[in-house]
Amino acid sequence: MTKTRVILITGADGTLGSAATVACCARGDRVIALGRRKVIPAWLPSGAVYATADIRDESRLAEIMTENSVDSVFHFASLKNVGESERIPLEYCSVNIDGTRAVLSAMKAAGVQHIVFASTWAVYASCTPVAQLNESSPVGPASTYALTKLLGERFIQEYAEKKWISDFQILRLANLVGPAPSASGVNTFLDIALDAARKGKPITLSGIHHPTSDGSMARDFVDIRDVLRLMQLLPGAPSGTFNVGSGKATTLKQVIAAVEEVTDTKVSLVVQESTPGALASVVVESALAKKMFGWEPSVGLLDSIRAL
Repeated sequence: MTKTRVILITGADGTLGSAATVACCARGDRVIALGRRKVIPAWLPSGAVYATADIRDESRLAEIMTENSVDSVFHFASLKNVGESERIPLEYCSVNIDGTRAVLSAMKAAGVQHIVFASTWAVYASCTPVAQLNESSPVGPASTYALTKLLGERFIQEYAEKKWISDFQILRLANLVGPAPSASGVNTFLDIALDAARKGKPITLSGIHHPTSDGSMARDFVDIRDVLRLMQLLPGAPSGTFNVGSGKATTLKQVIAAVEEVTDTKVSLVVQESTPGALASVVVESALAKKMFGWEPSVGLLDSIRAL
């Protein structure tokens, strides 16, 4: 008889954490959903346990892991706003860096051997205006947020090198889109475009003379349901760092056009000067994930928008 996996999911109140909690419960895993709410969220599946803790509280985390005989940690708790990370960098360092260190220390104390870490494509260096990113691309975070994620990756690698954990998968995620039980607010450009369409507000584009098909910036968007399919394959899989993206760049004008098609609403555009140093186009190549796990994204942008 196969042993039921026990997974601690940090950041369970957020977009990825809530979606992973539901998906893992549906698969038959026992989930400990770690959040900060005083009231258990209504979307929480009946089989899940909701636990509260500050992500920096190592002793509390170790207690939760030990009491629940946790097998794996899906570490998704973090602050995620790039602009905000430049305004309050110390808070980002505290939550994202100290929080990841506390999770790892608690894992060591509780004997938990496996972690999945949600990182970001933004850890890569902006060497050229058009970025085709694979796992061998040079790193060089351009924001405090991305720097905290890269340091989190290095902590995990160090723990593995010292044999304090045995298995890890670091996922450098493209821009997440798609449905989740608990959304984290208006974060991605798609969120902004949908919000503009629903409220009849204009949307601002940063420059329209980029080297892309229509002059607007282009980004890689991956549906959260595709990411969840990959995560189900990770416990017991080889350790490593993996890009997770759609493998194609969608321009922001194309995003707006898709939103207009789905909502049947015209969105007004306001064009401002391009942000100095901003990447014109980003593609997050996921060939390694395909090779190692047989994984490929399958959900298109229109389907992601329809599900929201």
